[in-house]
Amino acid sequence: MKDKTITIFGIKFNNENPNLSINRENYAILDKKNHEVSAEKRRALYMKDFLESDKEELRNVAKHYFENISKIYEDDTFEMYTDEYCENHQKKCLYNYDLNMQFFKELDEVEFQSILDKLLKKFKKLTKIADINNLKETSGVYIMVLGNYHQIYVGESYDIYKRIRQHWTRKKAFMRLIFGSKDDSILSIDSFGPLDTTSIYVYECRNKEEVEEKIVSYIPNKFLLNRTRGGDRGNDEISVKLDTMAHRNMRYFTIRKENKDEE
Repeated sequence: MKDKTITIFGIKFNNENPNLSINRENYAILDKKNHEVSAEKRRALYMKDFLESDKEELRNVAKHYFENISKIYEDDTFEMYTDEYCENHQKKCLYNYDLNMQFFKELDEVEFQSILDKLLKKFKKLTKIADINNLKETSGVYIMVLGNYHQIYVGESYDIYKRIRQHWTRKKAFMRLIFGSKDDSILSIDSFGPLDTTSIYVYECRNKEEVEEKIVSYIPNKFLLNRTRGGDRGNDEISVKLDTMAHRNMRYFTIRKENKDEE
C-alpha cells in the first residue's frame, strides 16, 4: 500500500490533506456558526450601557451597533450569522486574499533574502530548526519563513513546538479571516499550511516578548506577516481588542504605493 504520509519539519501529515499549503479554493469556507457567542453577548451588554453614556461618541457607537446587529445575526441569541452577511463576508475575504497574493508576487526576492540574511547576522542566537519535535516545552521566539511568498512571521511561546503545530492545524475562523478591512488586512499565519513554511529559526530565551519586539521592529512591513506588532492575543475583552487593533499592521497592496509613501 502506498504511503499517504509526508514528513514536514519532523511532523507527519496526510499527503492528501488539501490544507498542506494555502489555496484559494479552501481559503474562505462559509461558516454560519458564531464561535464567539459569549464574547458577543458581553459586547452587547457593553453597548447597552454606552447608550446611556454622557459622551455622544459612545452613544453613536452603541446606536450603530444595535442598528446593524439584526443584519449580522439571525436572532438575539447571536448563535448564527445571516446568509447575506456570510456571503458578503466571503466575498470580502476572497477579495483580500487576491490582493495579498498579488502583493507577494510584486516583492523582490533578492531584497527579501538580503533582509533575512541581515536578520540572522544581527540576532546570532537564532538557530535553524529541521525537526520541531526538538522544541517541546522550549520557551522563546520563533521565526517562520515563507520563502515562496517572501514573508517572515515572528512569534513567541513557552512551548514553541505546540505553537507552531497550532499554526498548521488550527485554521483561522471564517469570521476572523479579515483583521481590519478587506483593503489592508494581512493574511493570517494560521491560513498557511506546513508546506508554505520553508525554514524555521528559534531564539531560546525567557524574555521572549522583549526579544520578539526587537526582531519584529527589524523587519520591513512588506516582508512581515504579523498582523500586529506582538501578535493578536485573542482576548475577548473590548479594551484588549481595542489595544490590539491600535497596534495593527496594515498592508500597502502595491509596492509602488509603498515606495511613494516613503518619499
